[in-house]
Formats: sequence, structure tokens, C-alpha cells
Amino acid sequence: MACSSVASVIEACVNRPGHSERSRFGNVAFSLLVPVFNTPPASGSRLRAANVSLAPLPYFPGPRQFYPQLLTMRSRLRAWVDQCDVIHLRVPSPAAIFAFRIAEARRKPIFLLVVGDYEALLPHLGYRGIKKILFAQYVAFEEWALHYMTKRALTFANGAALKAKHERDGVRIHETRTTTLSLADLATRTDTCAGQRIRLLCVSRIDPRKGLRSLPEVIRGLVSAKRYSLANSAGIALGARYHADLTRPGLALYGGIPRPELADAIRQVAYPEAAVLQVRELLAGDAVGYNATFVAPRPMRVGVVALGYADGYLRCWSGKGRFHRRGAELPALGRVSMDMTVVDLSAAPDCGEGDWVTADYDPVASAAATGLSQYELFTLLGKRFGRG
Repeated sequence: MACSSVASVIEACVNRPGHSERSRFGNVAFSLLVPVFNTPPASGSRLRAANVSLAPLPYFPGPRQFYPQLLTMRSRLRAWVDQCDVIHLRVPSPAAIFAFRIAEARRKPIFLLVVGDYEALLPHLGYRGIKKILFAQYVAFEEWALHYMTKRALTFANGAALKAKHERDGVRIHETRTTTLSLADLATRTDTCAGQRIRLLCVSRIDPRKGLRSLPEVIRGLVSAKRYSLANSAGIALGARYHADLTRPGLALYGGIPRPELADAIRQVAYPEAAVLQVRELLAGDAVGYNATFVAPRPMRVGVVALGYADGYLRCWSGKGRFHRRGAELPALGRVSMDMTVVDLSAAPDCGEGDWVTADYDPVASAAATGLSQYELFTLLGKRFGRG
């Protein structure tokens, strides 16, 4: 399926704790509520992002197709708004005011992006008779709806003209600019490239048909510099076209893997080690750690390791952590304490007090096990650790 670019409503939601699990970027998931073509057109892009889900509406190119389906649309809008924390409406659109009123009743934060002006377009459409009258009534309704929404929500407008129009209602409007640039346009177009200094550049797509193949080509055309540097560790994985003159690896230097393309090129370099302070023999039924979250199912030989959450080995490792000695795996038992963790020494009968064990700290697997990011895993390793 492909999303319609005509009169579409595009929104986003921030995933709350307790929501159903879905792929997301950090803790943010996006849901697109859009009319969907019954038959995909030749142009357009399919939805590929892992943290974006589609909430399809019946296809409508305009109000004539939308309003006969209003009852169905409203029920879908209500269900969609209920799952979202923040609502973004792209206006004007027939569905926008209905989504806005539902979100308003649910006390959801809302922000708008005004991308067009039906009122300015109306004299140029060439409609006649009843069609002209009906569309004029629809435009009047949309103008009322825009006035209602912009008075009540944070609003961005695409371009100075739309900003000026809606600021006449006595509200503050934030101007944005959206434009398509070709390679020949860079640094020559007076409306976007030869004016005041660019403070923020958001690129939605690099289109080879416009003579551009990568973001560094865009940056070189817009900003003059002796050397260009854009690619961090993840950018390096995208290939030479994104490397510019200098790359700036960060996470990858510490063995982190920001993208699957680098999995075979990067090796783990951080191996936290700690000494065994004490060795104890447990009887079946003996408990270990705070809140007695582990109870020995049988007689066990365990070790108290000098590593805890004060060292950066957080409580999220409780019952999940693994240590190693000479190829033997030593599971962490019970809760991680401030300065100590208890491990099962059953697989290492030769391990005694004063011996050293190595924490399993593969960045990708550890991030999946604990919910910490790879960045957090590395920065948590504090000053208590010696470096060698």
C-alpha cells in the first residue's frame, strides 16, 4: 500500500510505558493516520521504518469522498487518538478538525503544520455551478476550522505568506520552509540558498533524479568550509558517499555497533573484570541478595564478586548477568548490590578467593538483555575501573 499525498492527515504519537510492544526509535513510536490508495500508484514510497506503524483510513482525495464516510472515519479517529500521547495534524484536510476536537476532548497535546491555502486557491479552480458553491462552503468551513485550531494549538506554517495569514488571528505562528532543490539550485536559489544564514536544515529525502545522491553533496553546496565532516559511527556504515573529508567515530571506537553493516568489522574491546572476594557453600533453600530473589534449588558453590551498581554494573543485570572464567559461564544470582554481585561457581570448581572473573559485556547482546543503550553501557563504566 502507498499513502496518499492529497489531503492527508499525518500524526505522531510518543509511546507510553505499558503500551503494546512495537519497534521504536529510543522510546518514540510514530503512527501515521492517512488515507491509503486502494491500488498503489507508480510513484511514492512504501512505509519501511521499523518504528512507524500505519493506521489506514479509507482513501479520499478530497471532501466529496470524505464526508459520506464521516461516521466510519470518526470511529477510526477516536481509536487512533486514544493510543497517542502527542497529535500532529497536517492542515488543511477534511479529517483534521474532527481529529483535533477528539484530541482536545481527550486533553492530548496537539501541534499543527499548515501547508496550503484553499481560500487562495479557490478563484483559480474553475469550478462552476453547484460544484463551485459546495466547494466554497467547504473552504469556508476549513477556514473556520483553521481559525479554531490555530487559536488553541502550537502552529507551524510553511512559508511567510501562510504565517502572515494566520497571524492575523492574533496568534503566534512559526514559519517553516519546504522546498525541492536540484544540484544546480544549491547556493544559487535566492529564496532558500542565498539569503540569511541557515540555522536548521531538515532533509526528508535525497532524490537522485535531482542530481543529488547523498547528504554531504547537499551540505557542500549550501555551506562553505575547508573540510566537511558529517558521518558518525552509524554514518560510516552508510558507505563512502557519506564520509565527506573526515569521519568522527565515537561509539564504534569502544566496540559499539550502531548498524548491522558494521557487525563483522567491529570487535568488543571493553571487558569489565572483577575479583572474587569470598566463596561460600549454599544449602538447598538458602537465599541470596536483597529481597531473597534467588533461592538455591540445591547445594551450590557461589562467589561474591567485587562489582556492583556503584561501579556502573546496574541492578538491571540482576538475574541476567553472566561472568566467565577460563571458558566457564558463571551466572549472576539474585540482586546486584552496590559493591557486590553473587555468581554461581558450579562450572568453575577451581575458582577461588582472589581470582578474577570477566563480565559478559558484549554491547549488542547486553543492550538487548538490559534495556540500556550501548552508549549507556560504556559511559556507566566509572572511575573505579582501572584501564589496562
